[in-house]
Amino acid sequence: AMLRPGRFDHLLSVSLPDEAGRVDILRAATRKTPIAADCDLAAVAADPRCEGFSGADLASLVREASMVALRASLTNDVNVQRRLVAARARGGDQSLASQVAESMVVGGDKGEQDAPEEAHIEVRYEHFDDAFGRVFRSVSAKDIAGYERVRARLKGAGTSATQIELDVDTLRDGLRKQQPQPGAAPAPPPPPPNDE
Repeated sequence: AMLRPGRFDHLLSVSLPDEAGRVDILRAATRKTPIAADCDLAAVAADPRCEGFSGADLASLVREASMVALRASLTNDVNVQRRLVAARARGGDQSLASQVAESMVVGGDKGEQDAPEEAHIEVRYEHFDDAFGRVFRSVSAKDIAGYERVRARLKGAGTSATQIELDVDTLRDGLRKQQPQPGAAPAPPPPPPNDE
């Protein structure tokens, strides 16, 4: 039914990204994410576990790696707080308590504390490595084979899915014509069918 004439005027075939495409997608997906200087996105894209990832899968991988980095930072903060409480409870280990207190105090004698400062969290390769255990490709080999069969069928019907150019302006103009114009009278209902 999808291949009937007039059903789709334009078809656009977009394959899964290769390694270079994955690097570009990872760069775009991490544009607003702080990445450690030693984290090589090309190495992430070249990882065999990344093979077959779509753009959405790569974006999900970046989000999950960011969450892993955030969890690690929060766990570290909680561990520091626990050590501080334990040191104060023991009373003997004042060095840790004083080190933590000194890092929080501004002006020494004044005893004022800094306003809570944003933690600087960077995503490292190890966070991506952990994220690979939670994020998997969404397009299976069976799905890819099905898409290839449809592409071959379209080529056999005289339509080249890889050579069709999508004319966005024509599509946009067609959609505008279908939408009612503001202030325009509603279109009259179609005439009733003639039973004769």
